[in-house]
Amino acid sequence: MQKLGVKFPVLSDENGIIAKRCAITGLPFNFVADKEGVLRAKYLGYSEDVMRHFERQLEKLFSGP
Repeated sequence: MQKLGVKFPVLSDENGIIAKRCAITGLPFNFVADKEGVLRAKYLGYSEDVMRHFERQLEKLFSGP
C-alpha cells in the first residue's frame, strides 16, 4: 500500500476472520465502512463500473458532516 501511496486505512485479514463475518466469497473484495464502523457498501470483483460506484461511495462518506 505504501508503494501505491494509499492514504486511508486498509484491512489485512490474514486469519480470515473478516472474510467469514462478511461472507466474502471471492477476490478482489472491497467494502466501505463509515467512521462508526457501519458497513455502507461492499464490492466483489473489479470492473470500471464497480470502481466508479466505489469512488462515489467514498466521496459521499468523506464529504458529509
